[in-house]
Amino acid sequence: MADEVFCIKHQKNEPAIEAHIPFRAELKEQVQANVCQEAWNEWLVEQVKIINELALNLGDPRSHDIIEQRAKEFFGFEGEGYESAEPAEGEEPPTVQ
Repeated sequence: MADEVFCIKHQKNEPAIEAHIPFRAELKEQVQANVCQEAWNEWLVEQVKIINELALNLGDPRSHDIIEQRAKEFFGFEGEGYESAEPAEGEEPPTVQ
């Protein structure tokens, strides 16, 4: 891993992530190359909000899809930016059966 990256979220060079990144290969590589440790820490707080507010079941692969999509938006890899963990219009969390 690099010691420093140009952070897409903060728009400056900062220390690279030192922690394990639990995303699938493509997103994991994007995060490693473009996100700093501070932005990653911000994401971890936001991720907890998303899991709680959408009542996601982490045993359901669809929940991981939602988390990864929100991470892409949070870091600016997709979409027009990111503001909160409010559910998108028409988005319903997977339910436990």
